[in-house]
Amino acid sequence: MCGIVAVRGRDTGVLAADLLDLIRHRGPDGSGLLELDGCSLAMARLAILDPTDRANQPMSYEGRHLVYNGEIYNFRALRSELEAAGTSFVTTGDTEVLQAKNRHGNNRVRLHEGKSCDRSDGEQTDRDHERPTVFDLAA
Repeated sequence: MCGIVAVRGRDTGVLAADLLDLIRHRGPDGSGLLELDGCSLAMARLAILDPTDRANQPMSYEGRHLVYNGEIYNFRALRSELEAAGTSFVTTGDTEVLQAKNRHGNNRVRLHEGKSCDRSDGEQTDRDHERPTVFDLAA
């Protein structure tokens, strides 16, 4: 199971790093910390689908930053649809597919199925809509 840290405020990097150290046992396969203006994101990652460092999070693309915990069950089909639309990928896991799907919007590809699901209000939560599982921030 992964561990996610999101800290909002000024000078959040040190606090996020300290919190990341406390949860590192939840994700022994990799970690990442991203400091932005007004917030920091960090993740301790348990690698399942793509164990390489290039799949570490937070994952950034064109000013959008994603921290994700879950699994997209149909990510291979979504990836094929996105590749047909001209998207290229550098990882083999589902996180980059989720990030690409969010860039294109739901009108370009069908919804994903998995431990994180889309709600009509755009918030991404678990299947029971109890807890958020995705932080997707524009810098």
